[in-house]
Amino acid sequence: MILHTVLPEEVDVFGCLKPSDLLRHCTASCSEQNAADGCDEAIHRIVPVTGWMIARFCMTQSAPIRTGEELVLRCSPRSIDGAVYIRSVRVHRDDVEVASCDFAWTLVDMENRRILRAKEIDRQLDLSAPIELPSVPRLPREKDLPELSRQIISLDVCDANGHYSSANYVDMLCDAFDFWKDGARLMRKLQIEYKGEFMPGEELILYGRVTEEGVSASGAHADGRSGFAAHFVTEQICF
Repeated sequence: MILHTVLPEEVDVFGCLKPSDLLRHCTASCSEQNAADGCDEAIHRIVPVTGWMIARFCMTQSAPIRTGEELVLRCSPRSIDGAVYIRSVRVHRDDVEVASCDFAWTLVDMENRRILRAKEIDRQLDLSAPIELPSVPRLPREKDLPELSRQIISLDVCDANGHYSSANYVDMLCDAFDFWKDGARLMRKLQIEYKGEFMPGEELILYGRVTEEGVSASGAHADGRSGFAAHFVTEQICF
């Protein structure tokens, strides 16, 4: 469990917690749970140098979160869905759930940059049995989306795994689609599925459009390799 008081630097111009910072806190809750249940320590005895990478996530928010509010983040024990670990984070304010994030995590052998299958690794761990959680939904890449922008990934927007960080994907999407243009907004639902990595020096080409169902977006490398797919739905906030 993580207790967090929303800081002034985490909110937008309307005083609401930014979607990227909400994702950061949910990610941190998963990391804390990995340590608490002994998952990291057990895995390192099998593969010494490993890293956790998000394969996909689905984040929802039902109410705005303001500066100074106290949040309680609780992460589920691990679940397994084939090659990935599933973790579910619930965010409460005054005992009321205001947000959630369901993650599919990939375990990676960092020395060889090789994905380890969760089901095979977990059989070797001396841990309690995993629980059962629903799969995190897959998100297909939309075709024929118009190009919106291009950027070269710099080192300062990369995380400890050496690639473009998940929170920066969220900030990029918010900026590209003028999330705050017409006033305070709520990220009602956001899904991202990663299909590749963007490393420092690589070009990220962003595609997307607004539809009746929300915003669909995708990213690709300069050579055409797929990088990610995303879909989100927002809601105007009236204070």
